[in-house]
Amino acid sequence: MRISWINAAAILASFLAAALLAAKNIEGPAAHHLLNASYDPTRELYAALNPRFVAKYQAESGSSVAIRQSHGGSSQQAKRVANGEESADIVTLGLPSDVEAIQNRGLISAGWRERLPNHSRPYYSTVVFVVRKGNPHRIRDWPDLIQADVEVITPEPETSGNGKLAALAA
Repeated sequence: MRISWINAAAILASFLAAALLAAKNIEGPAAHHLLNASYDPTRELYAALNPRFVAKYQAESGSSVAIRQSHGGSSQQAKRVANGEESADIVTLGLPSDVEAIQNRGLISAGWRERLPNHSRPYYSTVVFVVRKGNPHRIRDWPDLIQADVEVITPEPETSGNGKLAALAA
């Protein structure tokens, strides 16, 4: 059987494409690989913090680490981890109840809150007030939201971690 130049080029191109795709999906040469399953508002935060952590870890341990991020709604991420759909090494979720859902599946030890300072909460709040241009009602803090002419729009607390946090904070 004779292969034409066109067929040979097509076969070579297919192999090259497959090799490039495989190389793109291979994790780097780091000694350790971690996956942080977090909720959407922290995407940029961890994109900025991860390189600093990687550098510090390598300087202190002499070993390399690579961190991948997975983001979604806090409760959605908790469900994915608890159901085994996401094999996370770290979870940084919006609500302690989301971490408890993972603990209830036996994936996190019961003493998780005491492992780190501040009851293992890396931050306190992501609640932000968004106001109309020029802030015509001069909203600065929670008491300003109860003015008669102010309308508050917030995510549904039953389905949104940020909605739950906003309701609890209020």
